[in-house]
Amino acid sequence: MPTIQNFSVPRGNSLDVTVNVETDVVGETLEGAEVFWSVWEQKHGVVTTDATGARLPPLIQKTVGHGITVLASPPMEFVISMEQPDTVGLLGNFYHEAEVIDGDGNHVTVMQGLLTVTEAELSQ
Repeated sequence: MPTIQNFSVPRGNSLDVTVNVETDVVGETLEGAEVFWSVWEQKHGVVTTDATGARLPPLIQKTVGHGITVLASPPMEFVISMEQPDTVGLLGNFYHEAEVIDGDGNHVTVMQGLLTVTEAELSQ
């Protein structure tokens, strides 16, 4: 079951978010795994779709080496680095989700929740 992680960042600010992937497997690591994190527009916690019901593309997308750093395991952790350009054009609540694809090709949603981008008066 994915961890619910809600967090906020002032618009135009940078933020590092550390994600701990829970596991019952002793010695399991994220080494060699693919990790993805995406942010979408949402309404009432549901990702916004177009008129045909298709999910709109993510507003922010990060992968290992491109905004995601996998830390030495154990523990099984990775860091999502949001930079100023990621948040400068956003304001409000957005749905976010992180997925890990292990060496066997298994897809696991490890985190989901709401990202709130707040107004930042001092960053104007």
